[in-house]
Order: sequence, then structure tokens, then C-alpha cells
Amino acid sequence: MSRFDCDITKDLLPLYVDSVCSKKSCECIEEHLKECNNCREELRKLRECPEIPVVEADMKKAVKNAGMRIKKGKKKVIIESVALALIVALLISTVTIYRVILNNAITEYNSYSNMEGGFTNETEIIKGKAVNKSDYEDSEVSLFVGEEYTLKVTEGEGEYAVDNIRFNLSDNKTIILVEPEYVAKDSMNNYLKGYIFPLARPFVIWGMKYMGYDADFSPGYDMSLFEYVLETDPPKPSFFCSVEEYSKAILYYSVANMSFPVASGNIVIKNLDYYCIGYKLLRNDETMYAFEIQSKDNIDKKYSFMFRGFESQEEVIKIISSLEIK
Repeated sequence: MSRFDCDITKDLLPLYVDSVCSKKSCECIEEHLKECNNCREELRKLRECPEIPVVEADMKKAVKNAGMRIKKGKKKVIIESVALALIVALLISTVTIYRVILNNAITEYNSYSNMEGGFTNETEIIKGKAVNKSDYEDSEVSLFVGEEYTLKVTEGEGEYAVDNIRFNLSDNKTIILVEPEYVAKDSMNNYLKGYIFPLARPFVIWGMKYMGYDADFSPGYDMSLFEYVLETDPPKPSFFCSVEEYSKAILYYSVANMSFPVASGNIVIKNLDYYCIGYKLLRNDETMYAFEIQSKDNIDKKYSFMFRGFESQEEVIKIISSLEIK
């Protein structure tokens, strides 16, 4: 081939290497390469030369877009980090408030329990034994005092038959049956306003709901809650616990702090058809026993008993266990 043929071949070699030549051109180039050492050397160099990538025509735009994506990513990370920090701060603040409220209730409970003559959390659980006989009976209740006593009953004036009944026994022993509270539904709002630290009020309501009680009425409406508090050890929830655990704990201490009298001992009598909670009271060197009774069939009916002059707690328990609410 002529010099002109070599020039043409060299011009076409890049296309040949990239396999974009026509079939006819490829045949001519290959025919020429058989005879021309210079062109074969040129082909070798082209094939050994590293491929240079094609750069985007709008590289500036591509770089700008990449920068914008990086900025957006950084902004998203910053926003998410700030949001997470705020959530953590809010969580810690909320839990701290919970803890302050609970600690306030616990401190009050401890101070009340440790004061001289104060509330005691020592409770005696007694299995009651019903007595199927009576020496006093009316339209509301029946009671068996005991054959060894001469029973004198004095009835006070009241709306119901059992209002203000005084049982005068021999040996200067007296039992007073205070009128039943047929309307004992003190509203929750009145209870909270009168007794409970403002920040603790929502937790008392939530605690009632979590435990299945009617939160429209005060905790004293259903004596099964009193029974639960007296039978259960004081709760000690961990710092990070559920709202339910905090609410139940605050309800527990609120009831313990506000609903029980100053007593030297508590009594819960079980296995009866009614709730029966008693308190051993020391007043002027005299031991008295006060009992609150609530019918399980009709919790609107509540009674109060006061025993005076009894030295034996067993005797008191025997008499109160004989009570039958009609």
C-alpha cells in the first residue's frame, strides 16, 4: 500500500479498535496490517493505551447536584439529631417529674408512719368464720354477741332502722353501730381537691383506671381498694418504668396517706360476704377497735362499728364475723 494508504489506515485504527468501522473498512484495514509493520505497531499501541472515560458534558451541573444532595443529607442528619435530643430530654424531664411526685408521696407516707402514734403498715390478715345464729336482728343486719352477755340495745333516731345502735353488754363493754352510709359516692374531684397534691391528681385517676376501679368516685367508695393497700407491701417502682406502674404506686401511697386513721394496728378479715377492715386504736390508755364494713353485693351500703371495753381482740373478731348484712 502507498503512504496515503497508511495515513488513511492510521486515521481509521481508533474506529477499528472500538469496532465501529464498517465491514468493508475492517477488511481493508486488516489487509493493510498484514503488509505494514508501522500500522501494526500503531494498532498495538492503541490497544495497550488505557481507556479514557467520557466526561459528562455538564460536569458542573453534576457536581452541583451532588453537593446539594450532600447538603440535604447533612441537614437531615442535623434535624434528626436535634429531634432525638429533644425527645430524650423530654423523656428524662417527664420521668423526673413522675419521680418527684412519687417521692413526695413516699416521703409523706414514711413521715406519717414514723411519727409517734402514727399510721402503721402492719396488717393482720384473719380468716373470718361466719356464725349461723344471732341475738340481735332487724331489717338490715343481724349480729351474735354471745350468750355470756346480757345485751341491752338502744336505738337512736334516724332514717334507717339500724341508725346509731348501741349494744350495751355486761362488764362495761359497748358496741356502737354507726348509721350506714347509703350514699358514699364522694366524687373523685372533691377527693382530689381536698387531699391530693395537684401534680399527683392525674396519676390517682389513671391508677384507679389501671386497677379497674370507677375513677368517677373517690378511692374510699370501694373498700376492696383499701383491702388491697393494707395487704400489699409498699411499691418501689424503678426510675424508668411504665406510666401504669407509676400511677398504681402513687394511688397506693395516696390512699395510705389519706384514707386510714392513726392506728397501732390494722385488721383485715377475709372469707366473709362483706369487706371488713379494722383498726386498733389507743385513746387515753383505752384500746378501741373500729371496723368499716361494706356489702359486696351492694357496695353503696357501708357500716361502721366501734368496740369499747374489749381487752381480747379474738372476742372482737368473733363478734364482727357474726355480722350478716341483709
